Amino acid sequence: MHCLPSRTALFSSQFGIINGVVNHGGVQADPFPEGRDRAFKSRYSQNAWMSQLRKPGYHTVCVSPFAERHSAWHFNIGFNEIYNTGKSGQETTDEVGLAVLDCINRNGGDDNWFMHLDFWDPHTPYRMQERYGNPFENEPADGWLTEEIPKPGEGDVEVEPVQAGDRRDQAVGVS
Repeated sequence: MHCLPSRTALFSSQFGIINGVVNHGGVQADPFPEGRDRAFKSRYSQNAWMSQLRKPGYHTVCVSPFAERHSAWHFNIGFNEIYNTGKSGQETTDEVGLAVLDCINRNGGDDNWFMHLDFWDPHTPYRMQERYGNPFENEPADGWLTEEIPKPGEGDVEVEPVQAGDRRDQAVGVS
């Protein structure tokens, strides 16, 4: 499963078939529009995980470039504070760590707060601080690792466009 559909499912509290996000690109990468029945605040914003944490008084903080990296601004719904570390996922752990420590220093003494932080899992290009050297420079890469590995956004499955709301009308359990 791609990270955009997975995180949207986690943060919206809905599977992709319900929320509309089932891929990294095309209309399948955006939540379903609610249409003319949408209230001032969307159902998505009212039901999102962080919105639910805020109802009993939690202060929610996000340190992540995820929304920018994937043009997935719906990911930010419900956070009180959002820190985009600004390099679309190309940050090093040191760069993310500084923003995280700042948030902890400001909020760590308070009760009822939640932080989502994003130390990117291994994505190419792999980078380390120079002080660690290159411990694997004399070890050959596995045979499956070739220069033909797709870059982010390449190699995604192409699917037929769907008119907004087509699948939503067929979904079960949409409130």
